[in-house]
Amino acid sequence: MTTDRRDLPILMAEEFRPGTFDGAAVWATLTPEQQAEIGSRALEYVAACEAMSYGGYSDVGMPWSRAGEASIDAAQSELENCVDSILGTESFYGPDEHPLLPSCVGMFCRVCGCSHEDACITDGEACSWADDYLCSACAEVDA
Repeated sequence: MTTDRRDLPILMAEEFRPGTFDGAAVWATLTPEQQAEIGSRALEYVAACEAMSYGGYSDVGMPWSRAGEASIDAAQSELENCVDSILGTESFYGPDEHPLLPSCVGMFCRVCGCSHEDACITDGEACSWADDYLCSACAEVDA
């Protein structure tokens, strides 16, 4: 079920100040031991993702794919628990108590949440930025 854009709350630009999580800046504050703990778990998670996707590239990949899929949950949980124990979950929320989005996402629409990597498609065309944090598809509905 899709939500009609007209039903979404419109936040005015002056009310919308999303924060970003700068992983590189936080990483630089960690001790080498903390970096090793988080880094090794992050690599385990990526290995699980690679194993899961292997099934799509090989005739004999099903065991790897299945095992990889099962290991993704375990690896993600270990990574999240490790990061939470070192940084605390509050590190991922701004002063307004909204979650901080990873800096790699960049700008996103304050109405529908689309981004440069996940644009709205209207009449076969991708949206663009009508204003800071407002995509052209949502700006048309708001007009």
